[in-house]
Amino acid sequence: MAPVSQTPQRERRARTYAALLRAAGRVFAEQGFHRATLEAVAAGAGVSKGALFHYFRSKEQLFLALLEDRLGAGVSDIEAVVAERGSDSEHLGAATETFLRRINSDPRWLPLLLEFLAYGSRDPTAKAEITKHFLRPAREAVASNARSLGIPESEGALLSPDELGLALAALVNGLAIERAFDPGVVPTDLLARLFIVWRAGLSATANATTASKRTSKPTTTREGDDV
Repeated sequence: MAPVSQTPQRERRARTYAALLRAAGRVFAEQGFHRATLEAVAAGAGVSKGALFHYFRSKEQLFLALLEDRLGAGVSDIEAVVAERGSDSEHLGAATETFLRRINSDPRWLPLLLEFLAYGSRDPTAKAEITKHFLRPAREAVASNARSLGIPESEGALLSPDELGLALAALVNGLAIERAFDPGVVPTDLLARLFIVWRAGLSATANATTASKRTSKPTTTREGDDV
């Protein structure tokens, strides 16, 4: 009799982890953060509560892992579009639109995220974890893609790539809220057009700064030249 192949432990753990995230997504979206229970998540994933605690020590940690998973999927969407179409302003805007659509794809998710952010604003530990696992990675991901715009990182530029990433992340979050409450107000090509305007403005500013430095360089006179 041929030996029964055993599933490697790492593969089993990965499957269990993924099942817990899927179950958590359903339970949190249906019940909200405060009403959701770890017992319901464990039951939805088909594991014991003790097994769940092997992966996540608290409901907050589970929710943060879920946010990281959704954020990673959104960043992968952007990278896939950029890899396929290129990183000019129009295509980078279209890539970011895929991220915005993911946020709004399930109408239950944005209210849940806002609920958790409100909870974190009142709890110092949760606030630090949200910043570390969600806000900061989101800003860094956008800043990394913003560098694809090709905007010169010159000294004296009005915005650094990190500042641009911060502003763009805030813009996407704000547009997600606007679209959730008033779906028709955010056109699907709005981000693409904003990227074009943003890039043109920042490039013009950088070029003006460079030109100003060239013309402001002091001239030197040699001995014997007329003054």
